[in-house]
Amino acid sequence: MSIALTASYGDHWDTGISPFTASVTVVAGDCLVVVMTDESGGDIMTVSGGGLTYTNQASLNTGNASVYLYTAFPVSGQTYTLTASNNLAQPAPVWGYIVLRFTGVASIGAKKAVDVASTSTPTTTLTTTAGNSAIVAALNWTSSSGTTMTWSTATAGTFTSEGTAHAQGQDSFCGFYANAGAPGTKTIGVASSDYSSASTIGAIELVPPATAVAARSLIVNKALRRSTLY
Repeated sequence: MSIALTASYGDHWDTGISPFTASVTVVAGDCLVVVMTDESGGDIMTVSGGGLTYTNQASLNTGNASVYLYTAFPVSGQTYTLTASNNLAQPAPVWGYIVLRFTGVASIGAKKAVDVASTSTPTTTLTTTAGNSAIVAALNWTSSSGTTMTWSTATAGTFTSEGTAHAQGQDSFCGFYANAGAPGTKTIGVASSDYSSASTIGAIELVPPATAVAARSLIVNKALRRSTLY
């Protein structure tokens, strides 16, 4: 079973209002990834709703800009109100979020959040732990230029854009590499753009269930081989 995006919610950016809300529908076995960005460093962004446990998988709020990636794994179906919040008093800085709903995710693998010095092609690397994983990536540029850019696909494969915002103080981009191929070091980020600025990149690996099953089978087979020696 391959990892697939089945829906997105929220996609709300470019404002100083907090909190934001979105109506989200989930079923058992889904994986929700909530991507949040902020023009400022030092801000804390949180998410709640539906009685779900949201885990902060990767975040950075002490550098050029802020980026957070939260995940949740629903155990039953429901439609509920998700709330995304910024800790600063009103008016909050320019910020926003999008909720990505995936199927076929067994676990979270590699993760990273990093500042990148001013450049027109900000990139970083993520070393994936499993084959055929997806990578959710977000880039928050500290600019207000209405930047146009293309994502690097040289080592991580095809990139699908989900959620793009241009606002005073920031340009936010996010989406996912649907299948990063064999495990190993992947270059993620910007292949080309029309602007140069400092940025922050956050990324997490979504591991497919086939890999988890294969790993369990390997453990069982090793145990069986050891038992035959005695």
